[in-house]
Amino acid sequence: ATVVLLCAGSLDAALHPKVALGAACAAPPTPTVTFVKSCTAVDVSNAACWTPRVPTSSDVVEFPDGTNAAMPFALTYTPLSVQSVYVAPGAVVTLNGGAIAVSSCLTVMGTLSLHNRVLDNGTASTIPFAADPSVPLGTDCSVVHAGFTPRVCGPGQVYVNGTLTLEGLYASLWAPTTVAAGAKLNALRESFIWGTVSNYGTLVGDSYIYLHGSITNVGTASFQQVRAKNDWAPIVALRIINSGQLTFVAPRAAQYAPWWTTYGISSFSIENHGTTKWSGSQAYEGVGLPGYPSPLGTGAVVNYGVLVADTAVVSIDVVSEGGTLQTINNGRFNLGMSEKRRGALRASGYLVSRTPEVRLRNTRVESRDGSGSVSVLAPMTLHGRLTVAAGATLVNAVREGAVRHLVTRGSSGTVSIAGKYVTGALEVLFSSERAVNGELLPSGTMDVLEGETAVLRSDTKLRVAAGAVVRVAGSLVTKQVEPAGGQSRRSGLHISPLSFVVGQDHVTGDFEIPCAPLDA
Repeated sequence: ATVVLLCAGSLDAALHPKVALGAACAAPPTPTVTFVKSCTAVDVSNAACWTPRVPTSSDVVEFPDGTNAAMPFALTYTPLSVQSVYVAPGAVVTLNGGAIAVSSCLTVMGTLSLHNRVLDNGTASTIPFAADPSVPLGTDCSVVHAGFTPRVCGPGQVYVNGTLTLEGLYASLWAPTTVAAGAKLNALRESFIWGTVSNYGTLVGDSYIYLHGSITNVGTASFQQVRAKNDWAPIVALRIINSGQLTFVAPRAAQYAPWWTTYGISSFSIENHGTTKWSGSQAYEGVGLPGYPSPLGTGAVVNYGVLVADTAVVSIDVVSEGGTLQTINNGRFNLGMSEKRRGALRASGYLVSRTPEVRLRNTRVESRDGSGSVSVLAPMTLHGRLTVAAGATLVNAVREGAVRHLVTRGSSGTVSIAGKYVTGALEVLFSSERAVNGELLPSGTMDVLEGETAVLRSDTKLRVAAGAVVRVAGSLVTKQVEPAGGQSRRSGLHISPLSFVVGQDHVTGDFEIPCAPLDA
């Protein structure tokens, strides 16, 4: 099993032509065959339920307003295989089994439900169809076992301007799908999304679902648990690109459950341009992302927008390109899982990348209510400015190495602290060995916790502004460092005498800090 997450891509229609193609199915077609709405069963062999005749592969079929009919479950069946299907406003069509396959369009203006009422559909899941190499992977029913019913198949497009619901184990959506603004796609109770989905409306994943395709979300999407498994058929693409509102909601409080789990899959991706939120009193873990298809690197949630931890504890690798990490309701981010934790997951059979990935460029850490924290578990690569806003907390939680550096060699930029910074154990504060400056702003605080030690060298590149507060419950050691080679060099350490220290008696070393003592 693997708990995972990530991606690469663009919201450009040029890179996602299915968006434009799906929209081309929006207009009501001219039907050549109409379903007789007095019929309650969709049976392609029953001539009495079709007018003027039973549909063929070249027909455009309409289910008119007032239709309320179902396709029954059967281990063997003849699919409704036509050029296009139009489910009119007011029509209700339910597939308890069988399949609809379109070469052009399936347009849902009313209600289409794929509802597997069979408790165990696994018998037929061992009956293979012969693969058809002429049909693109991810659009055709012929490349997966017969038991994945009910199903909707391409190679045509699905356009939803009403409601499309997948419910029950093996209920499968294969055809590329566009969900219009105001429309809804429900993926419920172990159903499968195999193809590509472009959502401009509402997408709901209840319980857990299998994602074996990709989702571009411009509207609102929410999931409890997303899974993938490669036992049945080749995986097409495991990807979510979000520029709308994407939420992962814990199905149960106070319990660990993977929010994104894969079995034998080595490449996932999530790219966030909008807001992605993890919610609920639960731990979420996203790890193990080898094969990440982006020049940004391998193994991370890529963030250009806002990532939110709401109550939840979210452990992920992250690449942030001008994005924001936001906490609320005591939510927490753990960035860059430690090697110890990665080793434990690998021992349990999870697919886990060996190298943590925490790369931040011009990134903001903020809290909407002054609660929660962002902890860095592996040294981060920083370029540009990392802003810790007033009310937010950044924690150096690196626990590996003799010195617990916050940033890696090769970093460059500034850590600007208007909120709180909690130092790491055995941390050399903003060492001159790293091209990263620190600034503690007037509203900012720096905490050295009890039992931990921070080293403040004379060549540290740190500015402490008037009004800033340094709290030392552990030990703060000052160290005088002479310039290399005897050359004169101006110190990078500037501490305003109008800043304050709590725990002055815990400060020892080569020089005094010119701050005023402040009662705790």
